[in-house]
Amino acid sequence: MNRNNDADLNLLAIAIFTLTMSVLIGPALGLSPMIPTVLTILLLGLYGIYTSGWGRQSNSLLMAWRQERSPQQRDRILHHEAGHFIAAYLLGIKVLGYNLNVFTDPHNHQPEVVGVEVDASQIRSDNLERYCTVWMAGIAAEEYIYQEAKGGAEDVRQLRDATVHLANSQLHQRWALLRARTLISEHQEAFKSLVEQMQQNASVEDCYAAIDLALSTKAI
Repeated sequence: MNRNNDADLNLLAIAIFTLTMSVLIGPALGLSPMIPTVLTILLLGLYGIYTSGWGRQSNSLLMAWRQERSPQQRDRILHHEAGHFIAAYLLGIKVLGYNLNVFTDPHNHQPEVVGVEVDASQIRSDNLERYCTVWMAGIAAEEYIYQEAKGGAEDVRQLRDATVHLANSQLHQRWALLRARTLISEHQEAFKSLVEQMQQNASVEDCYAAIDLALSTKAI
């Protein structure tokens, strides 16, 4: 549910590729042997800056710029994160906060990056499947609204890290995605109400209330 880690890995991969190519091709082009050394120092320095607060702030600013330029991207992120939120609520996992805007006031109890923050301190073997469903719910929500998902790489990584000790991690991923799809499909009105609340940056408590109201109306 954290969207910055994917960018970190991409940047590191680009740096390694650039360094490797300079070592392999440099001699053929007559480049000085010092160039790979200088590149190594430069790339490591840039990566260190990027993974520090300054780098992450720049990445957040870039994300904000992309969101402002693309209302469709904002809408997709909104539905993706609402998927995580409603799945957590329906499965009894506490939502600590959420953030759809990288310029959110840091004094508010919200994550530092765009996403939904759930209480991960309670993950145990007997409730791991519920957390897996929450991680896959963002992808399920995108598929429900847009018929395809563009985000979710970090969600998949979280699930695989949590299930690496289990046999057939991919099977757990598929089952979790299926459960998430079912949850959202069976609670469409509650999901819609939650999206409306999150779009207005409502508090977690107000989001809970909107879900409860939709569920009680459905039960009547």
